[in-house]
Amino acid sequence: MHSTAAVRDTLGRLEAGFADVKQKGLLSFEQQKMLATTSGDCITLLVELSQKADLMQAAAALIEAGAAGAVRELVALSRRSVSKNARVWVTGGGGAGLAERLGRGARYEPDLVLRGLDFLFGLNCR
Repeated sequence: MHSTAAVRDTLGRLEAGFADVKQKGLLSFEQQKMLATTSGDCITLLVELSQKADLMQAAAALIEAGAAGAVRELVALSRRSVSKNARVWVTGGGGAGLAERLGRGARYEPDLVLRGLDFLFGLNCR
């Protein structure tokens, strides 16, 4: 089981990454990759920690809110760096709740991967 110290360390790396991007005002591909990877690491650690511990429902809600906040920050940084009109699609388990937490402009697509595969299949059959 990962410790709360591991979660704290990962959150620290994520916060440092956000601070670096805000200071430079740019979001390179490598920075996007690092922030996305670190956010994923943080979410994974939090989920593993919550699954192994007997936490109350309120703690789970805080973890979800923290994950949604990290995703919201990544979206904002990407929009500033890439395109202010970038669309956000959410898929997968818990995607509907995440899209709702992200607010206006986030769209939940439960079958996004299947639709993409169907599209690629169509292209290959021409």
